[in-house]
Amino acid sequence: MEYKDREKIDRLCNQLLQSIDIDKLWPKLLENQVYNRDDVNIPNWQKHLSSVDTVRDICTTIKTRGPHAYKNFILSLSQSGHQPIVDQLENHRSSNIISNSNNNNIGPNNETSSNSIESANNSNFDEHSKDDYHTKLVKNFEPLSIKVRKADVFKDGPEIKDIERYPMRSIPRGLVLIITNIVYEMVDCRPSAKYDEANLKQLFEEMGFKVIIHSNLTGDQIKKKVKEFSKMKELRRVDSAFIIISSHGAGEHGRQETEIQGTDYKLPNYETVFCTDIIDYFTAEQCPNLCGKPKIFIFQTCSAKKEKIVQRCSNVAQNNFNSNNLSTFSSNSTRGIKHQKAVSRSVTDTVTAEFSDTEQPYNLSSRNYEDTLIAYATLPGYVSYRDTYNGSWFIQILCEVFMNYACERHIQDLFVMTDRRLKDLRTACNKCQTLWVINQGFHKHCFLNPGLFHKSSEIN
Repeated sequence: MEYKDREKIDRLCNQLLQSIDIDKLWPKLLENQVYNRDDVNIPNWQKHLSSVDTVRDICTTIKTRGPHAYKNFILSLSQSGHQPIVDQLENHRSSNIISNSNNNNIGPNNETSSNSIESANNSNFDEHSKDDYHTKLVKNFEPLSIKVRKADVFKDGPEIKDIERYPMRSIPRGLVLIITNIVYEMVDCRPSAKYDEANLKQLFEEMGFKVIIHSNLTGDQIKKKVKEFSKMKELRRVDSAFIIISSHGAGEHGRQETEIQGTDYKLPNYETVFCTDIIDYFTAEQCPNLCGKPKIFIFQTCSAKKEKIVQRCSNVAQNNFNSNNLSTFSSNSTRGIKHQKAVSRSVTDTVTAEFSDTEQPYNLSSRNYEDTLIAYATLPGYVSYRDTYNGSWFIQILCEVFMNYACERHIQDLFVMTDRRLKDLRTACNKCQTLWVINQGFHKHCFLNPGLFHKSSEIN
């Protein structure tokens, strides 16, 4: 680190330390790799994270963390609502910005900070200060509140270099089918999945999509409703389609075949449904109304009973969000009704299923499968996690990323950002989850242009 940057950190520790909100800054320091998650100092710091001495030690130690540490520290300050401090250190504004403030913890509600962060949002890689729900998901007792940032310019054209962009200006922008199974006959119910459904509905409606919702369907009903959706004439007039299914599921490690379990799972005459069955309804042959248009499938299910354990290596992320609240009281159907038995907040969407050794993997070679992106909540053979208070890890983080960044990033980037945040979550037993995205001929960038329409047009 350069000497001038060391001096700036010293000035921060001497003059501006009281203005730092460490609860907001700390996750960004880890995300931007100012500190590795296995840093030997972290256990001691986390014991008294909010104390002035700890904050001073954290800031001072940055001077020993390599040539890029200061740059990443400044980025972390900017992203966590500390833009006035950045301006002080970088001499972008007069020095009275901080000293005239009576608030020792400058947060995103501070006028100067908000304006600075809002202007920073114009950059493709800056994240605004209120974008932190994913860091608190396993501690919060309230689900994510949806507020979509609207696009201010269409990003679906003109074409750039070698990568085209899907047209994305129709009204509505696309059709969204959401199927959520909550109440089951023979296996555990999924009460917190109702928050996933509500947030997804609000997210896509605010972005300008038409949303169709079905709940608690049997295996046979799932197939029928998906087929009906794929035959809708309205698909001709829209630029995209999302098919989102949240349910219990099962699969086998090493196979790309995930079962979606209807509410009648384990009952007589139950009809098996696989994710590939759903995708088959939307091939170019079966659904010509969507030919050449982006089709995005999102499956919030488990793929098996196997849990993914964090490997304790120096280059593997360690848990940053453990808290005393990770073990809590389970609510059976409504929040506030508590049982006496303490259980983990992190439950899975898996039910054991048996598969024949004669089953063959799905063939993806034909161009009949094109313009298709498939996002699975977890890898083949592994479970996905659902918080009993807030909904599933994957869906809640996806909603946070989409509502904040769909206005400026294409959809492949949005899934990358979702997994980047998902990798930091851990259960009380240090189990984790990995997003799995499959690209089937999705060869263009897809910008959703949320909430942006021609002035003369209205959403029906």
